[in-house]
Parts: sequence; C-alpha cells; structure tokens
Amino acid sequence: MKLYSEYFSKILCVAVSEMHYSKKMQNAEKTDELIQHAISCYNYRAYDVDIFFEIPMLVLYGKIDGRIIDLARIFRAVNLIVKDWNDLEHDLKNETLTPVVIIAMNHPENAKNYIMDILEHYHSEINKVLEGMSSDGLMYLVTTKIAEMANAEIERFRESYLLGWR
Repeated sequence: MKLYSEYFSKILCVAVSEMHYSKKMQNAEKTDELIQHAISCYNYRAYDVDIFFEIPMLVLYGKIDGRIIDLARIFRAVNLIVKDWNDLEHDLKNETLTPVVIIAMNHPENAKNYIMDILEHYHSEINKVLEGMSSDGLMYLVTTKIAEMANAEIERFRESYLLGWR
C-alpha cells in the first residue's frame, strides 16, 4: 500500500511542478535557463511511469532497481517531448502550455534546436545510467531495452529534424 500512496504523491507533485516550471520557462531570460527548466518539467512529468516499473520489479525481484526507474523516466520524458512536438499545432490552438508550446511561442525560429538540445541531454543521461553496469542477467537486458527504446525515439526525432519536417 505504501507504494501506491507514494505514487499518488508523485502524481500530485507532477501537476504542481508542471505549473512551477511553466512559469519559470515563460520568465527565463537565457536559453540555458529555458532549456534547464524544460528538462526539469519533463523530469517531473515522467514520474507517472514509476508505477509501471516499481510494482513489477517488487513482485518479480523483491526490490526496485534505481537504474531501471531512471531509464524508464528518461524514456517517458523523451516520449513526452516527441508527443508534445507532434501535438504542437493542436496544443497551440487549445492553449495547452506544454514545455514545447512555451518554447515554440517564445522562440519560434529556434524551437526545434532547443527541443533537440533537450533530447541530447536525455541521450547523455542514458549513457550515464548505463556506464559501469554489469552485462549479465535480466536487469541488464531490461535496462538496455529501455535505453534502446529511448535512443530510437531520439534518433527518429533527429532524422525528422535533419530532414526539416515541421
């Protein structure tokens, strides 16, 4: 039961954090501040994935491996960024202030560059989590699969970025 109450606390934290970082992004005077606030916002938004990894790990292994949670959050953040980018026109029309919308509204000429910078941050975070991991066992297979999925999502965005889509 404790795990469930922690999960719901995280979800509440997500909503509050999203509002907090949205304001910080709108008031950011420097590009690096804007990007860092967007990363922080996506880090919090990615908490919603925890329950899908923590419960199965507890049931299967009796413990939670922090590296899997870290990679799951990275994957979720990357997934949210790409989703927000793909939903940009819809979100602009409906005034849904995702970090991508805030970046696009305030920096339309550099929005794609800034989103790519954020995705590159997550790519480097994946590498940090994987550094020094033992290459045996199921945990290794799970972590590398999550990392592959996140990197594939980043690569698809990079390819569309280089091709000049949107």
